[in-house]
Amino acid sequence: MSDSTVLEIVAVISVSGLVISVLSNIYQARDRRLEWRISGIERTLDRLMRHLGVEESADSLDEVRQLARSGQTIPAIKAYREQTGAGLRAAKDAVDAIVRDGASR
Repeated sequence: MSDSTVLEIVAVISVSGLVISVLSNIYQARDRRLEWRISGIERTLDRLMRHLGVEESADSLDEVRQLARSGQTIPAIKAYREQTGAGLRAAKDAVDAIVRDGASR
């Protein structure tokens, strides 16, 4: 292998490394911007929930899960709508997902 071929290979590797480094920095900056935006949205949502007197509870959908997994789809949809304020379609989709996830376990 000649010296010029080796130099060309080294140059290609160097340029490739530089391109990878630049792309990595671009994606890291994008991720930081997205994290910042999501954080702002979460803070706004928290303020709205406090203002409206809505309390978040990890166990709030236990009743819905129990109803859905026992085959009581309509009561589960009704309970989901009452607890979340979701529309009929969103509630049905959520209950269907609960049933589907429960069946796959």
